[in-house]
Amino acid sequence: MFHKRKHFLAALTAVSVWGFISIPVKKLAPYNPFDILFYRLVIAFCIMMVVVALFRKKKIKTDINFFRNSYVQEKKRLILLIVGSSALITANWYSYIFTIVNINVQLAALSYVICPILTAIAAFFILKEHLKPRQWFAIFIASISIILLIKGSFLGIFAAFFTASTYAMYLILQKKLYQFDKFNLLMVQLLFSVILLSPILFFEGKLPLFANTFWLNVSIIAILFTIVPMFLTNYSLLGVDSSTIGILIYVSPILSFILAFTYFNESVTIRQCLAYAILTVAVFIFNFNRNRHVEKSLHKEG
Repeated sequence: MFHKRKHFLAALTAVSVWGFISIPVKKLAPYNPFDILFYRLVIAFCIMMVVVALFRKKKIKTDINFFRNSYVQEKKRLILLIVGSSALITANWYSYIFTIVNINVQLAALSYVICPILTAIAAFFILKEHLKPRQWFAIFIASISIILLIKGSFLGIFAAFFTASTYAMYLILQKKLYQFDKFNLLMVQLLFSVILLSPILFFEGKLPLFANTFWLNVSIIAILFTIVPMFLTNYSLLGVDSSTIGILIYVSPILSFILAFTYFNESVTIRQCLAYAILTVAVFIFNFNRNRHVEKSLHKEG
């Protein structure tokens, strides 16, 4: 029981930490979102490589042996999936940073509210996963809220949808890469992301050598908002089921919304409030069974 509580606390801490990422990102507003992303990836990859070399040698050897022992066609498939997922998570992170810096925090938060619904739709068409009638009804309700939001800012809602859809597709590809350790897989994906972005950096990027604010906040994003949540999420999965984490993930955008209206003093219209309320109802209907499952799980732990 004590261990289950620790796993649940780890999951809650991970999603809570993600909810505050807008603070260091906003402090980097004077800089190019591409530079923020690239050096975040470089710092995170270097630290993860050190962690793997020191503490996760067996797991990385297991993953390497699995890849080596796979058939040629399977190796090609895995490489395509890894490169594809790396491109998707890179696009997702860039879009998220761009939205926070150039639009607002609440639309960045919105992307991770609608993301689970888009993931379910993608899983229905790609993985042939079943959706219940009430879930389709929830998707219909969510579309109403999205129409209301589009009237306010087409660019903003496009950015939110792009962020949500790239992460949704990333999650779909992650399901197809279940054979690999999640931490090791993320490290490899970061490497491919750095490789994919390097040509752009050569022509467009800048190296802010003496910008202490830049390096401090990028390092915070790389460590506190990339590596730490990954550690906590991996640990939580040892004792908490995915349904519980699926509900807890909504803690992150809720915290982001609170920051948007309180810390960053972003304005909100009556139409936006109505749209957010409708979307909240849609999310609740969509996750209704999972909500009950989480309540039973927590009751048992208590």
